[in-house]
Amino acid sequence: MHNESYQQQPSGHILPGSDEHRRLVTGSKIAAILGLSKFETPAELWHRMRGDVPPQESTPAMRRGHNQEAAILEWYFTEMRPDLEQTSAEQTFTRPDLPWAAANPDAVAVEDHDVVFIDAKSIARDGGEWGKAGTDQVPLYYVTQMMWAMHMTHGPDGLGVTRTYVVKHGPYVDQYDEYYVDYDPALADQIQQRVFAFHQSLSDDEGCPPITDRAGTHRIFAKLHPDIVPDSEWEISPTVARDYIRARDQTKAAQAAEDAAKARILTAMGTAKSAVCGGVKVGYRRPTKNGVSFYPPQRPVDVSDLPDEQEDAA
Repeated sequence: MHNESYQQQPSGHILPGSDEHRRLVTGSKIAAILGLSKFETPAELWHRMRGDVPPQESTPAMRRGHNQEAAILEWYFTEMRPDLEQTSAEQTFTRPDLPWAAANPDAVAVEDHDVVFIDAKSIARDGGEWGKAGTDQVPLYYVTQMMWAMHMTHGPDGLGVTRTYVVKHGPYVDQYDEYYVDYDPALADQIQQRVFAFHQSLSDDEGCPPITDRAGTHRIFAKLHPDIVPDSEWEISPTVARDYIRARDQTKAAQAAEDAAKARILTAMGTAKSAVCGGVKVGYRRPTKNGVSFYPPQRPVDVSDLPDEQEDAA
């Protein structure tokens, strides 16, 4: 869409965390609705959007990303892409045919007379989800977010934005990489169908998606019924009871195995700071008030990164 045809105007700015924002399907919620988010399950989001539980608490990672966003964008526009003309900072876009939806791209710019969106991401670690810089190899949970933002401009009299540039800061302090996501109408329509069904289910008290595995997910559901009736009981199913007991026992066994492995590593590495295997950093020692502890590296290690066990010389 050319800049001369700039018909769709931003819908002001709907503040994330506000009641209005909570009720809308926005880009940051798409990955959770689709079951792609590492931070929130569909069931958790379902209760949040209904107002059954308090708003999501701010985490250090969320605050870091928010606080660094302006600096990342300033670096991007001045040092990486001075050819882009920034026309606005974060704005909210809506569609008259989708009154339950909205999107908040971090910035809007013009490239060769075409309107493009800019999205800034700050990451503390990269588990191999990002591909080579300059490509469209962006983690899927971010792709769906950006696809949704562009989809908000493809309604009646919309801008028709077809490209979002992603500037990633990290995991190193001076690392800034650019990626891109192009609009895919077929994929966007599939996402719209899925999220519309999710939004419709919010009005149904029995419409909550199945509870799926995620560490810490129980904390959300603990807030659904904060009151406790004295001397009351509720009969749960044998399946749920067995799932809980088995998972509890497996967690204890896994923790014991991890602690024993740490002990063997600490014994073997002596006074060394880092432990490596086949050139791969497995962890490092750091002083604590109780002596020294062993921590995983900033970049997560997969078992496939390590040499075969047949090569073990021990």
